[in-house]
Amino acid sequence: MQILIPAMGLVSAVGITLWPYYSGARGEGRDVRGPFQLSALFLAAATVGVFGWVAVAPWLFDAMTGGTVEPSRAVVLCFGLQMAAQAALYPLGMYLMSPRGIRFQVVPAVLVCVSSLALVTFFAPSLGIVSVPLSVALSTLIFQIVPFGAFILKEKKNG
Repeated sequence: MQILIPAMGLVSAVGITLWPYYSGARGEGRDVRGPFQLSALFLAAATVGVFGWVAVAPWLFDAMTGGTVEPSRAVVLCFGLQMAAQAALYPLGMYLMSPRGIRFQVVPAVLVCVSSLALVTFFAPSLGIVSVPLSVALSTLIFQIVPFGAFILKEKKNG
């Protein structure tokens, strides 16, 4: 988490800047480049970061802990998956920051919380600690990224 939190902070800081961009364009009646391209770009950047993180993790954790903590590559990768899912989600969520979009986001957010807890409970006995970030990443994909994308496509189709 010491590595993930600053990376997630960076993803959040960049992602949140999209809110005024989309909000301003919506208020002026301008069509903006859809969030799908930015979501793909955020995901690509996060994926590069995750692969870099996985590659340097053994040396990084050795330097940080004096060799006392050696997380498995699976732990590092699953936390990376969680970060990548959040990165892909940000442009979609910021695009939906209209009153109707915000109302829509409530149910998926609750479903992510409930499903993450359920998945962790299910996976923890067999997967251990990796069940936490893996469950959050899966829940984010299933209950936020996919529904947000579908909602945005429906909104664009309906004008």
